[in-house]
Amino acid sequence: MPSLNKLTLMGNVVRNISEPTMVNKLSTGHLTMALNYKDKAVFVDVALWGSQADNAFKFLQKGSLILVEGRLTQDKKGLGVTAIAVTYLSKKDGCDKETVGEVDGNLPY
Repeated sequence: MPSLNKLTLMGNVVRNISEPTMVNKLSTGHLTMALNYKDKAVFVDVALWGSQADNAFKFLQKGSLILVEGRLTQDKKGLGVTAIAVTYLSKKDGCDKETVGEVDGNLPY
């Protein structure tokens, strides 16, 4: 049976992102974003791979507004999102343009 697994989420980064780690010669990182829904915050964990993880570490900070396109995933911690594309909607100080990170399809899943 065919299925579709695609999400588009917009929210704010909850905390500064830690430096990416290497897994199978590919950078990996995680961020938590807050989505506001009916005066309540919903927190979502997002996995980043490759240049997305590196760029997120460089350009995102607590409070940054982002748009994440990705897939719903499940692990030992529960449900989360693996990012396919991340669009930075708020500009970092000193950066005069929007930064976009996109995965080239070499995700390890």
